[in-house]
This record gives sequence, structure tokens and C-alpha cells, in this order.
Amino acid sequence: MTAPVHTPPAWLEPALPLWRRPCTANGLLAVVDPTADTSPGEEFVGGDDTERLLWIATGVQPERAGLLAAQRPSVRAVSLAPAATDLRRVRGAIQFAHRLGGTRSDNAVSARAHLTSVAAPATVDLSVRIPHLVSVRYAAGGVADMAVWELIPRVAAPDWSRVPPASRAFVEANLRGLLALRRAARNGDLPPTEAGSRLAMALRGRHLSIQFVYRHLDLIRPLLTVAARVRRRPPLTDTPAPVPSADSAQTPEGER
Repeated sequence: MTAPVHTPPAWLEPALPLWRRPCTANGLLAVVDPTADTSPGEEFVGGDDTERLLWIATGVQPERAGLLAAQRPSVRAVSLAPAATDLRRVRGAIQFAHRLGGTRSDNAVSARAHLTSVAAPATVDLSVRIPHLVSVRYAAGGVADMAVWELIPRVAAPDWSRVPPASRAFVEANLRGLLALRRAARNGDLPPTEAGSRLAMALRGRHLSIQFVYRHLDLIRPLLTVAARVRRRPPLTDTPAPVPSADSAQTPEGER
């Protein structure tokens, strides 16, 4: 049996001129319904008659504008694009936001679009941020591990993300170590220690996700010292450069 060929949406096309465009001002990228209207400061930059990609200028507070955009009925996914951001990285973040839509079985509000960012966003207006651990697979081969942040109203946050502030701060301070652990778990290369064996048994072949981390910090903490040593040796990617070229396809693998 031949596996079906997955065709990415037109707004994600690697050759889209947008991905080569310098990002000179704060803004958002939003995937919207084809019938969505634009307001001043908004511009369609890609897509077709099924979904379109919209650039939204935001001014000095993109997080607040992003949270508001995620509530618009025509919006399906949103990603922050602060000034000076490489839009090739935002491409992966908006794709991940789109994939998050409709995938949760927890209490997160499904009617709103998901808002993501490639950098840690400010938690404005009673929001919380979740650093998803994502593996990006490139068409040319290789995998890059990265954090894609989700900014979500506190009242809409999933149950598993409601951890004490100290635990949240610990996770955010150790993201590089967590990405190294994710890579090691994927490659079957966790430390040959009791802590490494316990983590491997708990994962049972699954990706190391932020949901797992929040729920099993007791398993993760002993390994982060080892991960800190690991990340000083090889890079966090299986390819030389973590930022894809504008003409290379990428597929993010997130929380599973």
C-alpha cells in the first residue's frame, strides 16, 4: 500500500516571498478563513481559496495584539513576529499553532485559535506561556529540536500546564537541557543510569513533551545535570544549521 502524499497548505509554501522578507516591525502572522476581511495595517501575504495567511502590524505590544487576534472568529492560528525575527523560524511556529487547533482533549478552549512564538513572549493580560518541545524534520534530511512558545489566557490553559510558579521557572530555565533530553530519548541515547532508565520506561517510546515534563518533573530533575554536559558537546540539531533555508520544507512534531 502506498502512503498518501501530504501536501502542505499554500500559505506554508517554502518558496513564498514572505519567508525571505526582512521583518522590520512588530507584527503577527495569522492563518484565516478565505472570506476574512482586512483592517488597516493588515495584508494578505499567501494562501488560496481554503485558507489565507495574513500579516498584521501590531506596534509595541505584539503579545496583547496576538491574544486579541486569536479571539477573532475568522482566525485559525496566530504567531508572533517581532521586529528583526527571521521569518523562516516563524514559519515553523505558525505551522505548529495551526496543528494545535482541535488536537487537545483537555479543558483548553477549542473555539479560540492558538498563539505561538519562537521566543519567550511577555505574559500580558493574565496569560501564561507554555514552552512546547518541538522537533522539526527537514525535507533534505535531519532533525532540529526547538522550543515553540504558546501564549494562552490563564483561564483557557490546559489542566496539565497549571504548575506552581517555581516549577514553571525551573522548566523555562532548563529548556536547553530538556531539548537535549528530547533528542537523546528520540535517538535511544538517554544516560545509562537509574534516572535514565526510569525516564525511558515512563516515556515508552514517546517523544519527551512539555506535558510529560510538567507531569513528571521528579523524573526529569536528576537528568538535567547530565543534559547540561551533553549540550556542551554536540549541537541540539542533527543538521548544521537550525534555521531552514527559505526553499526547504519543514514539518514540526510537537506534543504526542
